[in-house]
Amino acid sequence: MMNNIFEGNSGAFMMQKYGPGTIAVWNNLFWPDGLGNVYGNTVDVAGLNVVFVDEFLTRAQVYELQACCDVLLSLHRAEGFGLAPAEMMFMGKPVIATGWSGNMDFMTRENSALVDYKLVAVQDRQGVYTMSDQRWAEPDIEQAAVWLRKLAADPELRRRLGMRAAKDATEFFGIERFRLSVAKILPNYNARDA
Repeated sequence: MMNNIFEGNSGAFMMQKYGPGTIAVWNNLFWPDGLGNVYGNTVDVAGLNVVFVDEFLTRAQVYELQACCDVLLSLHRAEGFGLAPAEMMFMGKPVIATGWSGNMDFMTRENSALVDYKLVAVQDRQGVYTMSDQRWAEPDIEQAAVWLRKLAADPELRRRLGMRAAKDATEFFGIERFRLSVAKILPNYNARDA
């Protein structure tokens, strides 16, 4: 059995940004005819115990949750940075994520399970996005479901993808890369003297 984290948030804006794709993948995999048996915030699906966390977690609780999971599913429509994918990659966990936006600074097809997307006009009922020409990604739900099935069935693939993710995240976010970036901006600054 594979333990998963599905990134999202119950707030209206965040659910609009993350939730629909993630819920659609989960439904595609386990509930093609509708939602399974729901008991409070726990769902029993074919012996899997899925818990919906609908409260704020402390940083320590988030780390504990990440540590016990095997994969992160982050189907976003737009992502400024991608903190959850970056953290999970550092931990050597495979990440399935939309192949679009800020997370693409550090995610590749070699270190992540990237999901294709179509750019579509923003449908924003909350009015956060106010420009009429704004677009966001609509992730390929079927492809995300295929990735989840592959990773669930193949522990060696999870291990290899996780190892590559950890290696690349450590290099990308490492102090040497940071030092070189600062040196480009501030040529007289020597981080080794600081």
